[in-house]
Amino acid sequence: MKKVVFVIPSLTDGGAEKNFIWLANNLRKDFKVVFITLTNKKTLQEDELSTEIDLIQLNKSHSLLSLWSCRKEIQNIKPDVVISTIVSANFITSVIKILSTHKFKIITRISTSVENFKITKATFVKNFFYFFASINLSNTIVALSGNSFAEISRYRLRRLNSNIVLIENPIRKLSNETSQALETILENNKESYNIVTFGRIEKGKNIEFLIKSVIQLREDIGTTLTIVGAGALENQLNEKYKDHREYIFFTGYLNRFFGSLKKYDLYINASAFEGSSNAVLEALYLKLDTLVSHKIYTTLPEKVREAVNTYNHLDMQSINRKILEIHNGINNEKETQEPLGSNEENIILQWKNVI
Repeated sequence: MKKVVFVIPSLTDGGAEKNFIWLANNLRKDFKVVFITLTNKKTLQEDELSTEIDLIQLNKSHSLLSLWSCRKEIQNIKPDVVISTIVSANFITSVIKILSTHKFKIITRISTSVENFKITKATFVKNFFYFFASINLSNTIVALSGNSFAEISRYRLRRLNSNIVLIENPIRKLSNETSQALETILENNKESYNIVTFGRIEKGKNIEFLIKSVIQLREDIGTTLTIVGAGALENQLNEKYKDHREYIFFTGYLNRFFGSLKKYDLYINASAFEGSSNAVLEALYLKLDTLVSHKIYTTLPEKVREAVNTYNHLDMQSINRKILEIHNGINNEKETQEPLGSNEENIILQWKNVI
């Protein structure tokens, strides 16, 4: 049985982390799986690793500080394959491949876009270097969308696409568990048009743009916005818009809340860039009306593009016009749209073939 090691910076509340746990759990029946986190950051995931998987959590505060510790663990485990995701972990496994006396195959899962690096100018050069090094040192690169595939191809030194494969994020079956925090919001706003967004609260997610659009939209319809998640900008935005707390709700990180989401009227993703949005797939699986910007529309699997509504990125007139159209039932196919079925078995089979 092949040994497969998963390497990731941490198990915080991101889509890449969630899908990595899902992937490891589903591969454990066919491979000996070991899971390494490069830092000791708090685990914030509703999914849990199977008890059959060995979890090694390196006691470092930053990923790069774990390079030598991770190399030592991989030397001891002697894996056949190492799978990594997120830019810092991808870079570290690539360096370990060079330094290690044990030879193994690297599969690098690209979970973001080079365009996303540009949002934070201070770290752009570092992140681009990590990305460039990892895609040129990996044996196989997994792209999550057609856009990602094209971008990776563009930055490959040898211009060879034979070792780049497209494996989209899975459309997963979701729990029906509810959140008391969301149930209270919905109960207190029965007559409102209730909008929800969920994910990390950081610069690239454009949560403030979404808040401003809802404030403006309230001139036309009674709207609420629920922001589910945590992140660097959570406290700042919560304080800045404290005078709007009767209809702008910050819930913080919630565990197991998908049953409540079904009761919302609209899900919006205002991100600037996504490798492939796990949150959009989750919203569509729940058969929520879903609105995304043109920026991330093309990063979605082709199968689901027809199921989403779009607006012009960071254009407040465009997003509010589209929200009103959906609210009024114009160009909205929610009643006839078939719910997305899970494709988990097919995605797992693709990963097995790559390994």
